[in-house]
Amino acid sequence: MRGWVAGPPRAIAGRGRSVPVTFFSIGPQISDGASGFLEFIESVLDMTNPPLVLSTSYGINEDELGEDVAANLCRLYAQAGGRGISLIFNTGDGGVSGCMTQQCTSFVPTFPSSMTSVGATAGIEPEVATSFSCGGFSNIFERQDYQNAVVDTYLEQLGTTDNGLFEPTGPAFPDIAAQGENIEIVLAQQFGIVSGTSCATPIAASMFALLNDLLLAQNRPPLGFLNPLLYALAGGPVFTDITSGGNPGCGTAGVPALQGRDPVTGLGTLNFPALQSALGL
Repeated sequence: MRGWVAGPPRAIAGRGRSVPVTFFSIGPQISDGASGFLEFIESVLDMTNPPLVLSTSYGINEDELGEDVAANLCRLYAQAGGRGISLIFNTGDGGVSGCMTQQCTSFVPTFPSSMTSVGATAGIEPEVATSFSCGGFSNIFERQDYQNAVVDTYLEQLGTTDNGLFEPTGPAFPDIAAQGENIEIVLAQQFGIVSGTSCATPIAASMFALLNDLLLAQNRPPLGFLNPLLYALAGGPVFTDITSGGNPGCGTAGVPALQGRDPVTGLGTLNFPALQSALGL
């Protein structure tokens, strides 16, 4: 089986050329109480040969989902990771105000922030954070140990800025970023320009699909849950550190992109040849 990927085809098909792509659409008759997330992951886990990378360009504000539902979904996501499936989600396009811009008095985290999530950048030399790139900290989950060092470093740099507007002990998101502004797409032979973390996510996912393809060709296991690997490589050549920009919202300037991991662009954007080398490929 090749390292096939499922998700929005607009960017994946262009980037992961040697990798089969399947597009899943959630129909209008949703009854799982989780905007289709539950039905989808259950259907994936029922597959004999599921896709090894799932790219999802859709999200929900964490406070709209409920803690029990979110915890159940994360248990299912953990099962997927154990089967070698990498789940990658966009963070949203509302800056610190959540999926979309809204009125708020504290920062709004999006779900699922505990999985691998992708923010957005723009430009080249310099590459900067986009103002819409949602990021922050979960209010309902606990931060994992692999994040502690880089997140604590950022919080020390941030100081008292935005005190009380977010939960600093929760998992920080996004984990990584990719280009998300002025992305050209082709649909039915029509060209268009779009922007959003929904664009950045399949671009990042396609890189992991290509890596899986190379791993499988060497009879090595697929990547599975990505975050422990990504944070183990933090600060190295695998990432282009984004140190300019911010994500305003909730009547604030949001949080700034600073040196190291930050809640706008995560660890940075991926350097594919360096990531390939780090995996011995």
